[in-house]
Amino acid sequence: MTLLEYVYDLRGIIRNNRLVDDDRLDDRLLREWVHTNRSAWIRKESSKGGWQIPTQIVQSLGAVLLEVSDRSKSIALLTTGGSILRTTLEIPKTVELKNRDGITEVGPIDPIALAFSYVTIKRARFFGNGRFNKSAICAFPYDSRIYLWANLTNVSFYKYIRYIGVHGIFEDPTEAEQFNHVNGQPCYSDDDEYPMSSWMWKFLREEILEANIDKLLRIPVDKSNDADDDTQER
Repeated sequence: MTLLEYVYDLRGIIRNNRLVDDDRLDDRLLREWVHTNRSAWIRKESSKGGWQIPTQIVQSLGAVLLEVSDRSKSIALLTTGGSILRTTLEIPKTVELKNRDGITEVGPIDPIALAFSYVTIKRARFFGNGRFNKSAICAFPYDSRIYLWANLTNVSFYKYIRYIGVHGIFEDPTEAEQFNHVNGQPCYSDDDEYPMSSWMWKFLREEILEANIDKLLRIPVDKSNDADDDTQER
């Protein structure tokens, strides 16, 4: 189902399937409730032992453009100077999972290529000093962007990487619309499948209604489906 279908379903239940032209129940509010409750449900489920990330809730940001940045200016914690790669756009805020953020993979845009090591900035400071990762590339989040770093003698690798693939569980899935796939198509539109399983919706719908019943009772209702705004308090 799309986000619009979830919103329409929710509106139909709230208004007892009596949809009218001048309804004061704003779709923006319903969309926000869907986003918020989806995030809360995922966060709660991730704290359970043995939980595995369902593929349906993960989104791709397509081909994320990179830029070369001065390391000493953009990342105060890495003050050794030189250059570093980072995403040109800020990455949408992710759902906070148990002991980690919601980024599930960062790597080349080639879907079968090996992903980069995704680490914290603290681990990035020492990345490349191990026996098996001396020539490896790591990715880490900082200041709402993702950076690439490699502890190489020849750090010119940044000249040859223009795009990366980023996958994650985002609090507001619609924010992926500012990113494009390799073919130029936006990574999200309201006509796309919303990143949520249909069976999840059965639980979230009841939680939304129960949590917001007081607000819903205060929203005026149009008494008739005509051009006149004759709303009344419920």
